[in-house]
Amino acid sequence: MSDNGLIITSIIVIALGTYLTRAIPLFIDIEKLLGEKRKQLVRHFLYLMGAAIVAALFATSIDLSAFSANQPPALISMMSGFTGIFIAHLLFKNSGISVLVGLLSYFIASLITV
Repeated sequence: MSDNGLIITSIIVIALGTYLTRAIPLFIDIEKLLGEKRKQLVRHFLYLMGAAIVAALFATSIDLSAFSANQPPALISMMSGFTGIFIAHLLFKNSGISVLVGLLSYFIASLITV
């Protein structure tokens, strides 16, 4: 398989996996399927699965070459993004807002350090 075919296949698999983790809880009736006792456990698992997928996608998108001492502007931008995420999470306890603040912090730091 060519590199482009592998990339397209990977994107399709990731998209389907992400969609299914969000769609499955909407289409199945957990109470009828598992009973009341296990319902909370399954709901908690599916809730955490969404956050785990987002974290995995985020972790694979990190540019490790930015952590080299040869590229201080990239390192400063990356650390600004992480700091923005951390502070926003402490303040708002909302992962969506935390990611947006982290992106904004990264963007502003990359404009300043150019």
